[in-house]
Amino acid sequence: MKKICIIGCGNIGSRHLQGIAKIRYPLSIDIVEPNKKSKKIAKIRLEEINKKKIPHKISWYNSIDELKNNYDLIVLSTTSENRVKLFSNLVERGNRVFLLEKIVCQSIQDYKKLLKIIHKNKVNAWVNTPRRYMNSYIKLRKKIQTNKKLFLDITSGNSGLGTNAIHFLDLFSWLTKDEKIKIVGTDLEKKIYKNKRNKEFFEFGGNIIGKTTNGSVISIKLFPTFNLPTFISIQNNNLNVIFDELNSQVLFKNFPNNQNFNFKMELLQNLTKKIVTDILEKNECKLPKTDELLSIHSELFKIFNKHIMKITGKKMIKCPIT
Repeated sequence: MKKICIIGCGNIGSRHLQGIAKIRYPLSIDIVEPNKKSKKIAKIRLEEINKKKIPHKISWYNSIDELKNNYDLIVLSTTSENRVKLFSNLVERGNRVFLLEKIVCQSIQDYKKLLKIIHKNKVNAWVNTPRRYMNSYIKLRKKIQTNKKLFLDITSGNSGLGTNAIHFLDLFSWLTKDEKIKIVGTDLEKKIYKNKRNKEFFEFGGNIIGKTTNGSVISIKLFPTFNLPTFISIQNNNLNVIFDELNSQVLFKNFPNNQNFNFKMELLQNLTKKIVTDILEKNECKLPKTDELLSIHSELFKIFNKHIMKITGKKMIKCPIT
């Protein structure tokens, strides 16, 4: 029986639990979640999908100190501030396969420390930017001509740049097959929001613009207090498509040879099921390895810390996002 551990079973972690519970063969699933409210919600969500009563062995813990096993996979879904220390502890216990939530950590120094641990101990660690697993994006990627410039524009409400920009920067990197994205322009709101997960974390609204080495451009406009769907516009040579991601609705399309395109948003738990199945059965998956997102994290830390300094006058050692 394969052994999986989920550390942190709040909003995202409980969705991962739902996805893992959907896997059609028995698993041993250990869950570390000390918060009683989060644990209650996670158990309710587990009941929602476990109707067929797949005989998974599920155990709950309040601390990693209670864990005894080495695992075939650890899903690290805690907030970002102490993730490198926690990751190091788990590697020292003999664990070698991880799925990490993002933001991975809060400084480039911590990120490099994490990579050093990974390389020294031959660890496999993927970052959960799951649009790479959505069938609609996979089909769209096959139509993109990477020798031509790509223009990706995102506008969304009820979401902030600190939490969500990395999703779209990774999507852009994957579509263009270029890890080196330089953030060349920012127009951030003259306000810093508190992250809904914890008042110690910051959130940002406004627009950031990035470029790849071949001149492809991404514009990300996210507004925490506006009630907007997520509009995605992609242009590449004679391909042009605009869709409402949240509502799975194509608003405009112009494809070569009048090819068809429909967009369908997929639930996180269904994507988790695909991701974890690939890791358990193939020891690989479509998600980026941690090395691939070093440059993107570095760029985000730089622009957000600069903005915090501008608004508050405080120089940040770590970037308080999660």
